[in-house]
Amino acid sequence: MEELKGYDIPFEIKTLKHRADLIEQDGPLLSLYYNGKGDYYLFYWLDCDDRANRWMILRVSIESLYQYLSKQITLLQVIGNPSDNFVWITDIDTNGKQISTKALPVANIPTDYLPAEDSWFEFDNQNEFLKEVGTYKFEVDIPRSDNNLFSTIVAKRGWKLSPKTIHKFIDKVAF
Repeated sequence: MEELKGYDIPFEIKTLKHRADLIEQDGPLLSLYYNGKGDYYLFYWLDCDDRANRWMILRVSIESLYQYLSKQITLLQVIGNPSDNFVWITDIDTNGKQISTKALPVANIPTDYLPAEDSWFEFDNQNEFLKEVGTYKFEVDIPRSDNNLFSTIVAKRGWKLSPKTIHKFIDKVAF
């Protein structure tokens, strides 16, 4: 695995809740998580060795997430502009225990850990996925700061949502 130029920093991933695996191949490669405060995190698989899997974790805005999933921006662009201006890279052993976590400025992410420039979102069953999302059978906490943005997204997509439904929306994706 690549040597990391960052800062040892605690980041407790156990506090995050899984929302969806966005890219999979023999297991998740890109997953969406959230916390109780309404923040969204992408977990991007980077590398592994005989003792651990390495993941990049970045906090993303609902706007960036929407732009990525609607193919307006690439994953590379999302990673290049995280909400915190840095990412966490954590090694997780085969038992699911965090071994180490480092915070890295975006500029310090090893080139080998960045996705290709054409890293557009592709989902095998994208139409079914979006239809399923539109059934409102999922639940999510929308951060108060993102309510106006969320309403704009809902209007652009043409979804008919009551205010009550806005707070029960998704399990697969954050909008």
